[in-house]
Order: sequence, then structure tokens, then C-alpha cells
Amino acid sequence: MQRARQRRRLSALDCRALADIGISPAEARAEAAKPFWRK
Repeated sequence: MQRARQRRRLSALDCRALADIGISPAEARAEAAKPFWRK
């Protein structure tokens, strides 16, 4: 469940916050769309 929680939080970040951590919006969307059981 931790992975699902992290992905929900990632999907809630704005573009500026994503840029601060070095992730593009497309990468964040792709990661957030994964099922929780996939790494």
C-alpha cells in the first residue's frame, strides 16, 4: 500500500515540484498509472 500512496502523492505534485525532484510530468503520469503491485 505504500507504493500506491507514493504514486498518489506523486500525481498530486505540480510541474514546479516535479522539476525540483527531476521528474517530468509525463514520467509522473506514467508512474502514477502503474498498478500498485508493479515496481
